[in-house]
Amino acid sequence: MNSIEVERSPIGYSLQGAGLSFSPADATTYYFGSFFGHSPVTTAGNTRIPVPKNGTIRLVTVTAHNTGGSPEAQNSTISLRLNNSTDTTISATFDANAFTTAITTYSATVAISVVSGDFIEFKWVTPTLTTNPTGVRLSGTVYVAN
Repeated sequence: MNSIEVERSPIGYSLQGAGLSFSPADATTYYFGSFFGHSPVTTAGNTRIPVPKNGTIRLVTVTAHNTGGSPEAQNSTISLRLNNSTDTTISATFDANAFTTAITTYSATVAISVVSGDFIEFKWVTPTLTTNPTGVRLSGTVYVAN
């Protein structure tokens, strides 16, 4: 295969984001994505992951681990946010108790059209808990098909 054929390949690409360990507060919306050296933030649009090429997001995976605290089981929502305006739910059963003892992965098959210049970030709306988790680490991967 020459380089021109490789450039025309139907294979897509992945975008990745993460948030350093942090202790989330009750009923708070957090965003994470770019800025791998930072904890999630509460202001949308500050952790943008740029979309470099047109395509369709087909798969979104979020991995979570809670290294401290033992929150009760309570669902919350993790989403993918496009251009700081449109949220697509990845899981409505995102549970900090579930990822206390093991790294837990949540994923969703989606069909979200993107163009070069768009941006994405991950969004977590935390529940109100009696015992809050501490040491939460989050990462996400998005597969974009050409």
